[in-house]
Amino acid sequence: MIEVDESFKSKKVKINLNQAVKLVEQKDAENDGQKIEEERNFLIQAAIVRTMKARKQLDYNSLIEQIIPQLTSKFQPKILMIKKCIELLIEKEYLERDAKDITLYRYLP
Repeated sequence: MIEVDESFKSKKVKINLNQAVKLVEQKDAENDGQKIEEERNFLIQAAIVRTMKARKQLDYNSLIEQIIPQLTSKFQPKILMIKKCIELLIEKEYLERDAKDITLYRYLP
């Protein structure tokens, strides 16, 4: 068994364990923030797909107006996040923009 002699003090070497613990906690907090951001993006995408599946076609403002109330019980979504998720769903071919009216979106079954 190994024991730590807490009364031992060296004049040459000092070890501060608190700094190592703070670095680990800081990295954990950053990872948690990224996970939360990813989860929120998935929730936004799911709300967009549900809404568009039911409505088939909506303009940008109507889509935003219908998505925000669905998500406010979980978190307050930012318009920029919603916009990025719409673009991602267009890339994934869940949605398409109307050729004549760029503010109009259609659901692709």
